[in-house]
Amino acid sequence: SQSLSPMFSSPTLNTSMSKTSIGGPFSSTTTTSSSTTSSSNRGEEEATSGLKVLIFHKNKWSTIPESLGERARNLRSLYLSGNRLKRLPESLLLLSQLQFLMVDQNELETISLKGLTRLIAVDLSFNPFQHLDDDLFEDCKGSLRILNLKKSLREVGSFPLSIKNCGALEVLDLSLNLLSSLPCFKKLHRLEFLNVSMNRISVISQDVFQLPRLIVLNFA
Repeated sequence: SQSLSPMFSSPTLNTSMSKTSIGGPFSSTTTTSSSTTSSSNRGEEEATSGLKVLIFHKNKWSTIPESLGERARNLRSLYLSGNRLKRLPESLLLLSQLQFLMVDQNELETISLKGLTRLIAVDLSFNPFQHLDDDLFEDCKGSLRILNLKKSLREVGSFPLSIKNCGALEVLDLSLNLLSSLPCFKKLHRLEFLNVSMNRISVISQDVFQLPRLIVLNFA
């Protein structure tokens, strides 16, 4: 069957960061005097204010700093794939400039994207989500072009209805979710790639075949 993995693969980064904790500008532990600490905090803010791409890929972390979104507000790309995250900090909703969010292969049970109006690509695949709001993609429906939900909806049993309003969507992967039906996709005028393989869908709506830009339909 078709795979979207090349589109969603994260850049590799060879670093010496610990696999169990995050140091550098995100470390909050200090043993210095209060004046030194204040100076250090200002340095941390300066160090992260221009940060555009952040890669915490395959580090097996179960948590990330709660203040991440506050300290890196100019972030454009965030790669958290291949960890053990059960939740994301609420401060990530402050990342109003964020365009690429990769949180696949974690242990997330729910997620919010409220206020993230510039998202272009989102990978939520291989997470055991228990609940996803129907309006999950409402705030980014005008910008979202690539969405991977592969093997992430099995416990939810359905998918967020706001997907059908994402008119800019070009690539959508809903494979391996045991879905029995699909919504009407007639508003997805720019959709080129649709993967609904390895589900329990017996009938594809006629609307799908009328999508003007659809190139690949994987119904294996």
